Amino acid sequence: MTSMSFDTRAYTNAQTRHIQEKITSYDGPGYIEFGGKPFGDIHAARVLPGYNQNCKADILRALGIVATIVMVVNARDILPEPVGRYPHGRIRGDSGLRYQHETIRLIREALTFGIRVDAAVLAVTPRILDDEDHMRIEDFRASLMCEGIQLHRHFEIAGYPAPSILAEKDALFARNDVVAEAGKHLVVFSPGGGSGKFGVILSEIYHAFKRGEAPNFIKFETFPVFAFSPTHPLNLAFEAATADLANKAVAVAEGLTSYDKDVENFLLLNDLYRSSCPRLEHPMYKMVHPTDMGVNIVDQAISDMPEIIRACGAEIARRCARYEDEYSAGEGKADTVARALAVQREFNQRYG
Repeated sequence: MTSMSFDTRAYTNAQTRHIQEKITSYDGPGYIEFGGKPFGDIHAARVLPGYNQNCKADILRALGIVATIVMVVNARDILPEPVGRYPHGRIRGDSGLRYQHETIRLIREALTFGIRVDAAVLAVTPRILDDEDHMRIEDFRASLMCEGIQLHRHFEIAGYPAPSILAEKDALFARNDVVAEAGKHLVVFSPGGGSGKFGVILSEIYHAFKRGEAPNFIKFETFPVFAFSPTHPLNLAFEAATADLANKAVAVAEGLTSYDKDVENFLLLNDLYRSSCPRLEHPMYKMVHPTDMGVNIVDQAISDMPEIIRACGAEIARRCARYEDEYSAGEGKADTVARALAVQREFNQRYG
C-alpha cells in the first residue's frame, strides 16, 4: 500500500493563505492564472501520493472572491496540422479526449464543485484561417453555446515572447475580445499547459490599464516546485509531463526554480507595467524573480521524500511509454519522445 507522503490539508490551507495575502496586498483587482489542470490533476496525485487532485477547486472556493472565471483554450490545440500543433488536434492524456471535448467536460465538472465558468477564450487564434479550420472553430463555439458559454477570441502574437512585441501593444491587443469586468477579480483556467493563458492575461491587463485600473497578477503554480533544484525528481517529472511543450525547469536565483516560459513571461509582464502603469506602489514593481509573481508551497507539505522520488520515477517512465504509444499511433511527435527519454536518463543517473 502506498504511503501518504503529502499533506493536502496543510498544502491547501497554506496555498490559500498566500494567495489571499497577495490579493489583499493591493487595492486593485487580482488576475489569477491557475497553472496546469484545474480539476482532476492526476499528474500531481501520481507524483505526490496523498495529493487531492481536485484541491484547486477547494482553494478557489476558500478564497471567497467574486471573480469572472474564464477557460482558455489554445486554437492550435483544437486545429490539426499544419495550423495546429498536433497531427489531428491535441489529446488530453488522462481523459483521452480531444481538447475541444475536454474543455466541455471540464466546464461541466466545474459545476459539480459549485464553480461556474463564465466564458471561454480561444487564444493564439491565427489571423488567417481556411474554411475547414474556421468551421472547426465554429463547431467549438456552438458546443460551448449549448453549455451557456460564450466563446471569445484572442489572436496570436507574432514574435511572442520577445519583449520587443510590446512596442506594438496597441495593434497586438486592440482586436482581442475583453472578458474581464471592471473592478472585478479574474480567474483563468485551461485544460492543460501551453494554453495561451498568459497571453490572455497580458491582453486583459492592457485593457484594464485603458480603463484606468492596475490589476495585480498572481500565478497559482504547482510545478515546477520553486524551492527545489531544476534536477529534483518533482521538477524532472514536470519536464517529462510537459515534454510535448518542451518546458524546461531552470534556476532563477540561489535556491529558486522556475521554468523557461515563466522567465520569458515575467520579462513581458515587467515591461508592460513599466510602460503603462504609473502607480509605483504596485506590487509588480517589488518583484525581482519570476517566482515572485507566483504562489508555490508544495515543498512545505511533503513528509516522505523517498516515496516522492519513487513516485516521480514511475511517472516519468509512464510518460515515456505514453509518448511512444502516441507516436506509434500517429498522434505524437518524435521530438516529444526524445525529450521524455532524455529526462528519464537524467533521473536514472541521479536517482536510479
